[in-house]
Amino acid sequence: MSRDRGAVGYFHAERGDRRTSQLLNPRDPKALIYANMPGRRPLVVVGVMFSVKRSELGPTPGGPITRWHAHLVCAAGGNRGLKPRNDGSCPKGRRLRQGSEMLHLWFTSDLRSAFAIRAPEPELCRDGILPQAACRNTARHRGM
Repeated sequence: MSRDRGAVGYFHAERGDRRTSQLLNPRDPKALIYANMPGRRPLVVVGVMFSVKRSELGPTPGGPITRWHAHLVCAAGGNRGLKPRNDGSCPKGRRLRQGSEMLHLWFTSDLRSAFAIRAPEPELCRDGILPQAACRNTARHRGM
């Protein structure tokens, strides 16, 4: 499936080191999440991500609103996994397995969307975090 040229993509700029002493420190997230909009530079920071080691469960100090989730990844040994191919297969030498748990914190103005598993584009648009051009493209491509 090819990505629509007008669609917003999301890029996770991850740090390689792991700091487990203060896992949910807002000043020290595992990754910054950027919106990557066609034809627009610079990238726009729209959230952060925290993660735990594979096989660990993320803490839930906020109860059910702190929604940890994981994706299937193609991994070799203990190395970080990569997204599977479009057909769900993995490159030679890697196998499909459950990735580590992660928690996204989106920079929106309400808790329901702030901890969404996927980018809450309507709320990112509503709160002025995504530029209006991207919001028009998002609405048009979703049939809104």
